[in-house]
Amino acid sequence: MSIGAIEQHGPAPKETDFIIVDEIAEKLSGRLKIEKIPAIPFGYSEIFMDYPGTFSIEPETIINLLRDLLRSASKQGYDKIILLSSHDQNLSMLKTACYRASRDLGLQILLFNIWDFPEVKALVKTEIWHACEDEVSVMEYLGYACPAKIKETPEEMYMNYMKFPLEKSRRSKSGVYGDLTNVSATQGKIIFDTIITSLEIAIKKEWSN
Repeated sequence: MSIGAIEQHGPAPKETDFIIVDEIAEKLSGRLKIEKIPAIPFGYSEIFMDYPGTFSIEPETIINLLRDLLRSASKQGYDKIILLSSHDQNLSMLKTACYRASRDLGLQILLFNIWDFPEVKALVKTEIWHACEDEVSVMEYLGYACPAKIKETPEEMYMNYMKFPLEKSRRSKSGVYGDLTNVSATQGKIIFDTIITSLEIAIKKEWSN
């Protein structure tokens, strides 16, 4: 089971989060011989609603949707669920849904942010925030060209607090928060394969049987 987001990604497609997590889930299901259902395309993207191409759903909607899907899985006889997210803003809602499903349905769930492995972070040469080197490289590997190699590091990236509302002058103009000058399909393949390997190791460690 997986969830992404539909939101601006600078010169990359707005479906970036959804495409990557669905491809990761597809590859992982083949490697582990487990069933995969299509990724949930939409996520909580309120932070980028000022940028064209962003479609956000409310936290309560995500929690309720996951509740229904996890209940369905339990009814179908599944007792172990792997849940992948490619979008940080979804994580607090996913944790809530997983806590409730493990408590109320007795499900065992492994929840992963696919970008949050040290092995993956070590591959990226520049700072990771949004629409940056890691995910745009993976998109190029998956066949989605990113012609504009933008570098933009707005003040928002370096604030150690949050301000609402934040002046547009302190945000990215292009939608890129990071450095795309190192983006390449070759780098994307390495990152993609490392995510798959890291997931496989963690899952086998937790569920050796």
